[in-house]
Amino acid sequence: MKNLKTLLLSILLVNLFPLWGASYTIPGQSPMLGADVGFSHGTGFRGRFSWLNINDDLPAGIHASFGHFWQSDPGNAETVRHIFINDNEGGKIEEAGSTWLLEISGSYEIFQFKTMVIHALTGPRFAWYSGNFAYLNDNEDFDVTTNPMGWGAGFAGFVRFSKHFVLNINLEADYYFSSTLSGHGTYFYSPDNEDDNPRTNGDGVTYKYADADATVNQPEFDVKGFLGISYLFK
Repeated sequence: MKNLKTLLLSILLVNLFPLWGASYTIPGQSPMLGADVGFSHGTGFRGRFSWLNINDDLPAGIHASFGHFWQSDPGNAETVRHIFINDNEGGKIEEAGSTWLLEISGSYEIFQFKTMVIHALTGPRFAWYSGNFAYLNDNEDFDVTTNPMGWGAGFAGFVRFSKHFVLNINLEADYYFSSTLSGHGTYFYSPDNEDDNPRTNGDGVTYKYADADATVNQPEFDVKGFLGISYLFK
C-alpha cells in the first residue's frame, strides 16, 4: 500500500510538470541515459537507455535497462531446507532474495501533451534470481537459484523539464516462464520433472518441481513501477 501511494503521488507530480516547463518539448530522435528507482520482485534500482522517436516519421522507441532488486521474503525457509538440503529442524533463520534483471523493449507513442509523451512498450525479460537461506547454529547456509526468461508490457511516460533532463515513470507487468530451480549445487528441479538428482526425504517421498516451485518466491508474475531521471543527448 505504501508503494502504491508513492506511485500515485509520483503520477500526480508528472502531470503537473507540463505546467511548469511548457517551453520544453520532447524532440524527434531523442536518445537518453537514465537511472530509476522502484520495485520489481523487490525494491531496487536500474540503469536505463531509451531512444524515443527513432525515426522522424515513426513515433516509436527502443529501451534497454539492467537493474538489481532486493527481496525480504524469498520463500518458506523450513520447507526449502527439506527440499534442497536435509530433514533437519532448528536454528535461527535468516533469509533474503536478490534479482538481477535485464529488460529490452520496443515502444510506440500513444499520447502527447505539451512536455509529456507516453509510450506503450513490450519486450523480453531476463532474470537471474538467488534466494539465500541461512540456519544459524546449524552450519547451513545456501542459495536457491533460477534464471527464468519472461515477457513484459506496460507504459512509460516521459516529461522534459529542462534542456537536458527528463523525468520518467514506468508501470509494467512481467510474466516469467518456469525455469530449473537448483539448491546448494546438489539438487535440481526442472519444470518438465526430468529432474537431475531430486531429493528424497526420510519417508521415501521424492520431491518434484511443483514442490520446489511452491516454496521459493522466484520471479513468476510481477507488477512493476519505476520513477527516474534521464539525461537527454540533444
